[in-house]
Parts: sequence; structure tokens; C-alpha cells
Amino acid sequence: MINISKYFLALFTIVVIMGSCKENKNTDNTPKPKEETRYSSLSITIMPQFNKKLFRLPEYTDTLLGGRKIIINKAQMYLSDFTLTTLSNVDMVVEGIVLYKPGINTYAINAAVRVDDYNNAKFLIGLNSAVSNKPPDYHSALTDSSMWFPSSGNKPLYAFLVVQGFVDTTASANGQATVPFNYIIGTQNMLTQKELGFEGAIS
Repeated sequence: MINISKYFLALFTIVVIMGSCKENKNTDNTPKPKEETRYSSLSITIMPQFNKKLFRLPEYTDTLLGGRKIIINKAQMYLSDFTLTTLSNVDMVVEGIVLYKPGINTYAINAAVRVDDYNNAKFLIGLNSAVSNKPPDYHSALTDSSMWFPSSGNKPLYAFLVVQGFVDTTASANGQATVPFNYIIGTQNMLTQKELGFEGAIS
């Protein structure tokens, strides 16, 4: 039997393009030392794929392994714990939480990132255990109640990925996608780390 939660996580591929926004500059015009560390803000552009195809809403239609049809009309997920690795193999942790929603592809990360050359990046699909125990007012991305498990009560239990749509459930897997589904995927054993190999500069 397929573990549907891990199946959906495996089918979703997140392509993230990271870029610098605006460099933090000295505003008092005093001379800077030559080797002064400079910082820039960071933005990410997210291009999700499902089943190796570019994922677009309001309605995404696909055929799964075995020929079973599926329609997805909602998908949201948390991305967090961004880590950039410099060419000298130093990890720079960027604290930030993004709630990805289709139709919004570029997100600003409210954190200072050292100006440097980087060759790798990692991030989580989901939230680490410390953030998972925070109240919604800890970060604006946590206030979306559609990302809470229904039985959360006064203390939300955050989902990592929410997927809704319709699927073919016929035994022969050759029918139409007419049966609704709503998968709320989360908890720490579903936390998934993605790694991107790239070479670029934050400037």
C-alpha cells in the first residue's frame, strides 16, 4: 500500500532561484575598511513541479503511475531553514519561513545574507520542531489556519503540505478524476530537506 503522504512529498519538486535584493550600505559616508563584511537581503523565486511537470493552478491535471488521473486545485507548503554554502565550505543559515501559494512565486526573506560566492543551498519542506511549537503570532506565515490540522484546538499543529483535488479511484485506474481528496501532511517524521547545487553570487 502506498504511503500517500510520502508519495505526494516525493512527487513535488521545488526549484528555488535565490537572488539578492538590496545591499545594506553605510549611510553616514564614513570610510569602510577594505575587508568589511557586507550584507544583502535575499529573495527566492519558487517554481514547483509535480510528477516532473511544471505545476500551475487554478487547476492542474495529470496522470499518475498506472494511469490513474488526478486533478489538483489547491496546494500550499511551508519552506524554511534556508542554508547557503560558500565556496570555502562555510554554511550560512538564513532564518526565514515561506508559505508557498501558487500564483505567488517570489518571496522576500527578511534576513541579512553575507555578500559572498555560494555553490549550494538547502532548505526544509516543513517547519523544524522549535518553530512547530511556536504560536501563530511568531511569524505571519503561521497565521493561515488552512495550514493547521483540524484537531489543533487552541494550540495549532502546523501542516507542512496541504493538497486538495480529485482523483480516479476505480479499480482499473481508467476512470475520471471525480472523487475529492484533501491531504494534510505534516509532523516531524514528514520533514523533508531539499538540496540545490548551484554556483552564484549574492551581491
